[in-house]
Amino acid sequence: MEKLFKAVAGAGVGALLAFIFVVVGIPDLTDVKTVLWIYLLFMIPLGWIFSRSRFNFRTSALSYLSGLGTVFALVLLSPVVSFGKGAIFIAILISLLIVLYPDPCGVLDVLLSGPLYFAGTTTVMAIAGALDLPGNSIGLFMVTVFIGFLGMIGVVTGAAARLLFAKPKP
Repeated sequence: MEKLFKAVAGAGVGALLAFIFVVVGIPDLTDVKTVLWIYLLFMIPLGWIFSRSRFNFRTSALSYLSGLGTVFALVLLSPVVSFGKGAIFIAILISLLIVLYPDPCGVLDVLLSGPLYFAGTTTVMAIAGALDLPGNSIGLFMVTVFIGFLGMIGVVTGAAARLLFAKPKP
C-alpha cells in the first residue's frame, strides 16, 4: 500500500511540474489534448521514480487524490446543480477531513501535501478540457482555482499541525 501512495505522490509531483511547464513554456493556443499528454508524460515517469524511493508519502498522496476528487465531482455535477459558496466550502472541508485523517510520514510529506492538492485540481481541468466535459467553463475554472488555493492552505496547515502535535513513537 505504501508503494501505491508513493506512486500517487510522484504522479502528483509530475502533474504540478507539468502545470508549471504548460503555464510557462507552452503557447496559449496549444490544443488541450496536447496539454493532457504533457501531463501524462510528466506524471508516469515521476510516479515510477517515487514508487522506488525510500521516503513515504501518505498525506501528500491523499492530498492529490482529494483535490482531484473534489473538483472532479464539482465538474460532473455543475451542469445539474448550481453550487453556492456554502457547498464549495463543505466540499473543501470534506476533502480536508479525508486528507488529514492519517498521520503524515514526515516533513517532506507535509511540504508536498499543499502543492499536490492544487496539482489535483489542475489535473481535473486538463482532463475536463481534453474530454470536453459539460461542466467545463470559465466560472468553473475560477472555482477550481479557488478550491485549489484554499485546499492547499488548509492541507499544509492541518498536516503541519498533525505532525507537530503527534505523539512521539517509542
